[in-house]
Amino acid sequence: MINFIFSHKETSLFSFFYIFSLAAALFYTGNNYWLFSISFISLSFAFAITLKQRFSHSLTLPINGLFISALLLLIWFAISVLPSQIKYLTIYNFFWVGSFIIVFLIFSFSQNKDQIWRTIWPFVLLLVLIWACYGLVQYYYLHVPSNASFLNRNSLAALVNLALIPAVGYFLLNEKERPFSELNNKVLSLVLIVLFLTIFIITSRGASLSLLIGLIILLTFLRKNISKAKIYTLITIIFIAFIISVLSQYFIPNLPAGFSERMVSIQDTKTAGQPRYIIWQSLLPLFKTMPWYGLGLGSLWMYWSPLRPASDTSAGYFAHNDYMQITLEAGYPGILLLLSLFIFVLIFFVRSIKTNLTTLQRVEVVSLFAALTTFAAHSFLT
Repeated sequence: MINFIFSHKETSLFSFFYIFSLAAALFYTGNNYWLFSISFISLSFAFAITLKQRFSHSLTLPINGLFISALLLLIWFAISVLPSQIKYLTIYNFFWVGSFIIVFLIFSFSQNKDQIWRTIWPFVLLLVLIWACYGLVQYYYLHVPSNASFLNRNSLAALVNLALIPAVGYFLLNEKERPFSELNNKVLSLVLIVLFLTIFIITSRGASLSLLIGLIILLTFLRKNISKAKIYTLITIIFIAFIISVLSQYFIPNLPAGFSERMVSIQDTKTAGQPRYIIWQSLLPLFKTMPWYGLGLGSLWMYWSPLRPASDTSAGYFAHNDYMQITLEAGYPGILLLLSLFIFVLIFFVRSIKTNLTTLQRVEVVSLFAALTTFAAHSFLT
């Protein structure tokens, strides 16, 4: 009983520092370093709690392909600091770019993962909902593009998609099967309307198409576990959010471009993708001149500036394709390790869904895989 109480306290503390780290990161815009520091200090406390919990029992490492590939990728990012021409910038980007691996490794060390997830998830959804509402206020009241606290609206869209797909997965469950009693059908329906509406008003074509991919994966793998009535209700929710976004263009003046106008432009792929094509074509010569180990994390802008055409209207720091940028900055070992990480995620997903999972476990596994796939697809364009 005493061990359970201590374990519960440690789980609560771990969850608190994780949520605090996420909240600080959501305000980070690239130059307010104190928020960046707060985020990593919070993660350090979470890791310390995990180590204390581990050493008080027994230290066991989850040695598998997924863990090893993630660890090797983080080590390679650290090694890439050595040949970098701007070491302070590469060190900074090591923590920035490597943060997703660091969080994964900390969680991998943790005990009581299910309990941690049950504690964290409602707060994550609440934070994302607040940021989505922030974006709605910007769009409908201030009449500016919805980007919340971010510099780019695609960042808000990516954040919303990461939370939206698991929320859809839980919505497709019956109320009695959900682990969160506070998320009943009415509450989740309202949350989904807000999140879908946010995606529609952001009008990001990449985010919308990648969300569609995620929803297709979700419904394909869960078709035997959910009722048709739930699917029809989900379609109704999406339709309501879409109608609100369309009608608001007619009833509220001076709103930014609407979802339907942006999506129609996809028919002309040459024009729709022109800004990206300009960037990618100007980056191709760098692949011939870069060393096999890369230019150094965060160094792309320095080598790219002489090659940028006048027609490129971007800020000049990012390739707007994460895989191209990782290859240029971390070299061929970096992109190969990232791809191996993706492969092991896919292998673990296939193995998991072939086992005798409960309906809740299957929904969670499929939802998280679909969310990560959505994020990975969106990364091709931003």
